[in-house]
Amino acid sequence: PAMAAKKEKAPKAGEAPKVELSKEFRAAAGPLEADIKAGKFEGMAARFDALSAQFKLPDEQFITGARRYEFGKATNNSAELRKAVLIMIDSKSTLNSNAAQLNAAAGQYAYNAQDFPDALARLSEAVRLGNKEPDTFILMAESSFRANKFPEGLGYADRAVAAKKALGQTAPADWYQRALSVAVKSKLPVEIAKWSRERVSAYPTAQNWRDALLIYKDGAKLEGQPALDVMRLIRSAK
Repeated sequence: PAMAAKKEKAPKAGEAPKVELSKEFRAAAGPLEADIKAGKFEGMAARFDALSAQFKLPDEQFITGARRYEFGKATNNSAELRKAVLIMIDSKSTLNSNAAQLNAAAGQYAYNAQDFPDALARLSEAVRLGNKEPDTFILMAESSFRANKFPEGLGYADRAVAAKKALGQTAPADWYQRALSVAVKSKLPVEIAKWSRERVSAYPTAQNWRDALLIYKDGAKLEGQPALDVMRLIRSAK
């Protein structure tokens, strides 16, 4: 654009990237930032829409998204937060130093909005960019379950548990319970056996032992002596 500031040379290694902003953008963005700090929020969403439409340089778009995020946080507006994060991601600005974290946040906001396909797409991109957090995988699992993609979701749940183990931690009990419930509801016998076994391994309570053994007994259709052995094991496990 004619209004754009002259492009700076690429920074040397170790230097922060030069921010490319037009004078007109600085003049328009300054009052918005001041109003956010002052808590003057009336009509601000429309003002941000106008700012995004007028100023298209990557750094201008990123800063517009960052300021919009501040507005969303200050007003506890999840729709604005989601829109702000997407603006920052789509800006292609060098100021976006953690695209994996931004995509993970975008996935969380999409999930909260019950946009499960977009949640999966954003979270998958976060993983591709290096985000290997257990919570990212469990959110992918839940997004898949909500989209009726049960085997795929159980795969993500498995990755979430593995990521927890890699950190030397035990996954929460409700992760195992949720996966087992989905496996039972989906009538996936291999997954039912897997998750009942893994749950009792991680949380060997009397109830989990009972559930795992009864699931095994019924799934294998045991009769006679093998069935009696299982019932004796249930008694031994109290």
